[in-house]
Amino acid sequence: ARHLLASGLNDVPVQVVHNGVLPEEFDQVRPPEEMRAELELAPDAPVIGIVASLTKRKGHVYLFHALQLLADEWPHLTCLCLGDGPLLGRLTKLARSLDIADQVRFLGFRDDRLDVIQICDLLVLPSTGIEGFGLCIIEAAMLGIPAIASRLPGVDEAVLDGQTGLLVPPRDPEALAQAINRLLSDRTERRQLGNKARRRVRAEFTIDAMAKATEAAYRRVLSRAASA
Repeated sequence: ARHLLASGLNDVPVQVVHNGVLPEEFDQVRPPEEMRAELELAPDAPVIGIVASLTKRKGHVYLFHALQLLADEWPHLTCLCLGDGPLLGRLTKLARSLDIADQVRFLGFRDDRLDVIQICDLLVLPSTGIEGFGLCIIEAAMLGIPAIASRLPGVDEAVLDGQTGLLVPPRDPEALAQAINRLLSDRTERRQLGNKARRRVRAEFTIDAMAKATEAAYRRVLSRAASA
């Protein structure tokens, strides 16, 4: 909506209807112990995840540089990268050059992404450009997992900074590393953010809420047309 208004679309009413998820889908995730065993992850190993196409605007480069900054303090940290894209080769080489190849796992596109997300301690979305919303943030929140994301329009509606997750400046590996370290180091804060995120999603970002908001939008448009 902000992008449309900034582009000059000022004479047409613009209304936001947020994406929603189906809560029932999250009741069927596999046990985390089973998923960690499949991915050969220790039960207590710290794990962060990113669900995004392997494209420039998703900001994997900045996440990898953040991982390098965290390597000494978190040598057993694993980053699970879900998604395909044209930068796979480049990102693989970057991970090697930064000496974090053992920490980064490229899992490609997976139909069982919810099973993978639910074993993560954090979800990270370090985007650098326009994001419509960041549905993966909402999916993680439904599983009680807080997100660290770039402070961008759309994303700042999916994540309430300091309440349901953390927002950091885009293209800033140091700020990203500090935020990751902060939440990995503080299980209590991580759990509190995750619990608040889950409650918010269940109240505001379900398929049912999206359908009702869409219907209301159509009714407002039809009402204006009828009175014109």
